[in-house]
Amino acid sequence: EQMQGRIDEAINLSNINKDKHKIATTTQNQSDVQALSSGPDQAQVSAKNLAPHTGAGLPGYFKQQDILRPLSPVMTTRGDTFIIRAYGSSNNNLSDSKNVKVICEATLQRFPDYVESIDEPYTDQVSSNINAQFGRKFKIISFKWITLDDV
Repeated sequence: EQMQGRIDEAINLSNINKDKHKIATTTQNQSDVQALSSGPDQAQVSAKNLAPHTGAGLPGYFKQQDILRPLSPVMTTRGDTFIIRAYGSSNNNLSDSKNVKVICEATLQRFPDYVESIDEPYTDQVSSNINAQFGRKFKIISFKWITLDDV
C-alpha cells in the first residue's frame, strides 16, 4: 500500500492523472526503483513512497499542492484559538442606584505543552495528576471590556 496523505489518496482514486503522464513502466515495484547507494535502509528510495505515475510533477500533472497552495493564506494547522465572552449584572434593590451590566471578551490560545512541563507535549500518556486533570496550557492573548453594542 502506498504511503500518502488524504488529498493524494483522493487524487489517485479519482484517476485524474492515470495514463496521461506515463514516461516509464512503473514506480510501484521496489525492483523497478534504482538504489541511490548501498547505505542504510532509511537512505534508500522506497517504491511505496513514490508517486504512482512516473510522470508525476510534469506540467499538467495534478498534485495536492494544486489544492493546498491557494488555500495556504487562510489555513491553520490547528485552530486552537477561542474567543470567550462573559456577562455580568448587578441589581441593587436597597438604593436608587442603577443596575450595572458588564461584558468582557478574552481571546485564549491552547498550546501543545501540558500545564506541568514534566510531560512531553506530544504524548497522550501523562505522568502528572495535574496534567491528567487540566491537560494543555492556555494563554490569554487579549482581554477587553466591551459594550452591548459590540455583541
